[in-house]
Amino acid sequence: MNLKALRYASLCCFLTMGCASVGPDYVSPETSAPAVWNSQAAGVASEAENPEILAKWWQTFNDDTLNSLVEMAVKGSKDLKSAGYALSASRAKLRMTDAGSLPSFEANGSASAVHYGDTSLDDQDVESFSAGFDASWELDLFGGLRRDTEAARADMEATRESLRDALVSVLAETASAYISARTSQSSIATAETDIKINGELYDIAEKKYRSGLADASDVKQALYQLEYSRTALNDLRAKLNTSYNRLAVLTGQNPGALNDLLSKEGVIPEIPLTIVTSIPADVIRKRPDIRKAERNLAAQTARIGAARSDMYPKFYLKGTIGYQSDKAGSLFESRNSTMSIGPTFRWALFDLGAVRQNINVQTETQKQYMTQYEASVLNAFEEVENALNSFDEEYKKNKQLKIAMDAAYDAYDLELKKYKAGLNDYTSVKTAQSAYISYKDKLTQSTGSADTYLVTLYKALGGGWETYEEKNEK
Repeated sequence: MNLKALRYASLCCFLTMGCASVGPDYVSPETSAPAVWNSQAAGVASEAENPEILAKWWQTFNDDTLNSLVEMAVKGSKDLKSAGYALSASRAKLRMTDAGSLPSFEANGSASAVHYGDTSLDDQDVESFSAGFDASWELDLFGGLRRDTEAARADMEATRESLRDALVSVLAETASAYISARTSQSSIATAETDIKINGELYDIAEKKYRSGLADASDVKQALYQLEYSRTALNDLRAKLNTSYNRLAVLTGQNPGALNDLLSKEGVIPEIPLTIVTSIPADVIRKRPDIRKAERNLAAQTARIGAARSDMYPKFYLKGTIGYQSDKAGSLFESRNSTMSIGPTFRWALFDLGAVRQNINVQTETQKQYMTQYEASVLNAFEEVENALNSFDEEYKKNKQLKIAMDAAYDAYDLELKKYKAGLNDYTSVKTAQSAYISYKDKLTQSTGSADTYLVTLYKALGGGWETYEEKNEK
């Protein structure tokens, strides 16, 4: 009898190896991409493909402090650590799901004593002892377990892409916060220059008034202009501290931890003369959020197969080896041994309506994930186009502002000399000075904006995660 059971089990194993999984097999979606970007960066060298620059794009700003902050952020970011733990949990879940396709073993044992009252039995105390092993193996004839494992593996891969996406975001946020800090510092320097000039104009106006060469109104105007210019520092310092605190948190530290490092003299990073724009098709291959959406679609496709497998019976091969005796000392003697092996099956025959509805749920959900994937691709293209266009326009604006600032300074310098010589009034020199300070600050803001748009472009292209992937996963 046992021999026949073993033969039957062998036949079932053979059949299992030859069965195909039910449900649709996953095929990566084909997504059309434009040949080139509509927007182009004029005035700077643009390379469509340069993986080395894109992988370490922050180094194109040639700023050692920025490079150090990036290293600190990758090491200390709480968001990255959280995403790393999520990946570890997803890997464990995959191993747990994969274990479901393997035979399971269970040990059991019991000991009991029964006392009988006034009976005809010679022995009123009856003892019973048992011990054994149970084994069970689901024969995955229709591939339900294989589809579960396929879905779990795709889920794990999607979680890995979430980690990569978090890394891309942290790199971009760190660079943007640093550029914002340096921009605020440059604006503070401009404001201090404004205060210094206004102080000099006040001194000149006062001396002219005492000499009878100017009206008292010039002194009053110079005084309120001086005092008002000092108020600009309050807002700028508040904005600067906000950037300091953002950088500290991005690197996993308490607000204020980086103040000493960042308060050292620094300038806004120069706009790189060479940028990488990549090709549209590479965006689909490189951007972690698109890759995550594709893996989510793959996982959901596998779940359709898992749901369809519930339409069919599930077969199991079960076996038991045990011992049973009324005496503990003789429990493991061969005469007390028992063994059984044989197939069983389970079929939700009267619940197939719910099974069909679950298939519909999984199928419609797959359509949802497909739409989300297509949307992520379109959003990526939009982000790249917007960043490219914004950078291009800001770069052109930056060059124009540089010319305007230089001209405004020359005009101010000329009016100042004329004012000192008594050839014009305070209003003329103040108007020229205000224009110079205004254009100087606009140039500062434009340089910071151009740098930030470039950071946004590299984030939209999905650059940077390759450099730190291995370190971050560990």
